[in-house]
Amino acid sequence: MLMQHVTAGFCLMASASYAAVVLQYHHVAEATPASTSVSVRQFAQHLQHLEDEGFDVLPLDVLVDRVREGLDPREKVAAITFDDGFVDVFENALPLLDRRGWKAAMFVTPSRVGQTSMLSAEQLKSMDQRGHLVLNHGWSHAHMIRRLGSESERDWRRRMESEVERAQTILEDWIGHALPKFFAYPYGEQDPALREILRRKGYVAFGQYTGALAKDADWQNLPRIPVNRHYAAWSPTTGASLRDKVRALPMPVSSLSPLSALTTLSTGSVSFLLPSAWRERQLNCFAGGAMMTPNMEVQGDEVRVTLNAAIPIGRSRFTCTASAEDDRYYWFSWMWMRKPEQGWYAE
Repeated sequence: MLMQHVTAGFCLMASASYAAVVLQYHHVAEATPASTSVSVRQFAQHLQHLEDEGFDVLPLDVLVDRVREGLDPREKVAAITFDDGFVDVFENALPLLDRRGWKAAMFVTPSRVGQTSMLSAEQLKSMDQRGHLVLNHGWSHAHMIRRLGSESERDWRRRMESEVERAQTILEDWIGHALPKFFAYPYGEQDPALREILRRKGYVAFGQYTGALAKDADWQNLPRIPVNRHYAAWSPTTGASLRDKVRALPMPVSSLSPLSALTTLSTGSVSFLLPSAWRERQLNCFAGGAMMTPNMEVQGDEVRVTLNAAIPIGRSRFTCTASAEDDRYYWFSWMWMRKPEQGWYAE
């Protein structure tokens, strides 16, 4: 893939201190896979921790509007989202949210609605009537960046537009009114061409990587904090805590390169600019749990940061954090998608 250069998301002056974060869950159940689940007890604890930390838990569309308008620096706001449309969320999570008067968002794949362990159309309508958002997760939960066989670019674009618009139309028919044009990429996979399709269609779109929202974000590639049993501890004795992620501040990154995270290379490089004041900051960067040493080069009033590390086949992340005041961290995350020379990685 060609390296491309943009001045895009994650931009916010380093002095800002508000947190606007979106949490991403799948299952809330005891017997479902750990990689996509939290227990009911863990979920209840997370809600209590959010309250104890002073977060205002908002519907996702309200949070997005607040960020776009510019939050007060003292604010801490969060939204809670679920992917796919599992019935255990309806049974186990929504009652806990309803007791607090908090509204969540469910990103739904309509082709799976009514199947075993999935929500029905009637349950989705019930969610909407209770004030929760029902949103678009694509018609078939496809790997949207993947072309089919000899599929042309034009045919791929048409297929992706259908994935998005067909799902939106059916969800609105079931619910009975227009829904916010919000989209969550299946598997978090996206590239510049797919983001452009969502942008032209007027959608706000979300990925799957940790970070805080900023007013100058890329609105077709917004962060959501993935939460599962492996990363559910609010304050573990070692490693990053969910508390750190929820309290994250947006790192003031600009001129991010490359624009596409899709690659066939075994090693990769990500670079971005930070304000000149960051030249003395200690950035802690990681790939696959291993520490990376960032290269920092002063360029006038800015600092160019370059990260180099091995990339395993599949989806993986580069992450950088930097300490802020009040025991909080600025956070930047980048998700690689490395495919083999032939075919695609297995799930």
